[in-house]
Amino acid sequence: MKKWLIPAALFAASLLVSCHRRPFERAAERPDGGCRLEQVVVLSRHNIRTPLTLYGSVLDSITPHGDMWHDWSVPSGELTLKGAVSETMMGQYFRLWLEDEGLIPVNWQPCRREAFFYANSLQRTVATARCFASGMMPAADIRIKYKPGILDVNFLPILWTSTDAFRAEAAREREDVPGKAGFDSLARGFAVMERILDYENSPYYKVHGEHLSAGPVEVFDEQGLEPRIKGVPRAALSASDALVLQFYEEQDPLKAAFGHEVSIEDWKSISDIKEVYMEHEFAVPVVCAVTGRGAIRTISSELGRKGRLFSFLCGHDSTILSVLTALGVEPFELEDSIEKNTPIGSKLLFERWSVDGKQRVRLRLVYPRWRQLKELPPITLEDPPGSCVLNLKGLDAKDGAFYRLEDIRKRMKDAVNAGKAASEGIAPGYLL
Repeated sequence: MKKWLIPAALFAASLLVSCHRRPFERAAERPDGGCRLEQVVVLSRHNIRTPLTLYGSVLDSITPHGDMWHDWSVPSGELTLKGAVSETMMGQYFRLWLEDEGLIPVNWQPCRREAFFYANSLQRTVATARCFASGMMPAADIRIKYKPGILDVNFLPILWTSTDAFRAEAAREREDVPGKAGFDSLARGFAVMERILDYENSPYYKVHGEHLSAGPVEVFDEQGLEPRIKGVPRAALSASDALVLQFYEEQDPLKAAFGHEVSIEDWKSISDIKEVYMEHEFAVPVVCAVTGRGAIRTISSELGRKGRLFSFLCGHDSTILSVLTALGVEPFELEDSIEKNTPIGSKLLFERWSVDGKQRVRLRLVYPRWRQLKELPPITLEDPPGSCVLNLKGLDAKDGAFYRLEDIRKRMKDAVNAGKAASEGIAPGYLL
């Protein structure tokens, strides 16, 4: 625990920093003319967790140096102490931003209808929501809504249909998904990852006799379960995920890479394996119509709700990826992130603005930069998290980013209806 004394002290000191006021306006981010922020709905990914598989798993057999994995202090799949500190800092940043915008007062203690916090029932999602709330509203008693003992389908990519027609459509659409990044682009990541793991000397390689890049990449769409890659590609996805988490959690970069010198570009290439495989599993229109339906319906009900100023929904990378795909978000690029689509702790924002007296909505992805996750500096208005404005296919927007509220509502309604149709086995005719 001693290694946390310095980060914890820095964090405590950051809470004492006065709220330095400065205009938040940036020409590239705000519309011309009079505008006022009126509401924010956040769909968040949890912060740093332990790998979903730990000791005695494929992670031990995929390298002859299983004892070199990070010694995690919490069970598999749970939010770590470092993740908790990082998320509290993100909450503090949102407090500074929303105070600066005039949406909330200093030391806001919202009445019940003004703020809403809702999370999947897993420890990492509930804990992330609690940490964010404590950073954003440290003096308020915030209730986190969740369903104890029940995995919430509003956040999990569960397939409630798996007819022959559905699986055929999903397979057809997956033929186009690798074009976003491409399996061919992963050669560097596989080479770096196998070097770090000393893979050719591992028990896993001796049994399977295949490199981690071996295919084919086959996804199983089984009713009542998440889409799942199986076989050697699944092992590669698990190793990529575990190494990226170890990169964030382990302060010593050499220890994070099992004693190897690894550049940030190399870490990005390792992360690309997880990202592309996840796209192949989840970023498929007919699949996302089903898996993103619950989250979109909840976001739609929150956006514009009377008296609501701030909503925080906490799920997973697959939750955000499903919503992005189902709503038809254009491809985007993130700066200062080793993860391309949904970085650890990232937040998909639906911001409702009054622009020249008209209701507009802007979509953004706000995320901790990789140094902010690894080194835990205070996140402030002067040193903010990463931010990427998102655009929607087929919709016109003021200044390229501010959509009419009614257009966003219709897009969400169409996505929910498409999910209902796909769940009932109706051939999809909704693709954007």
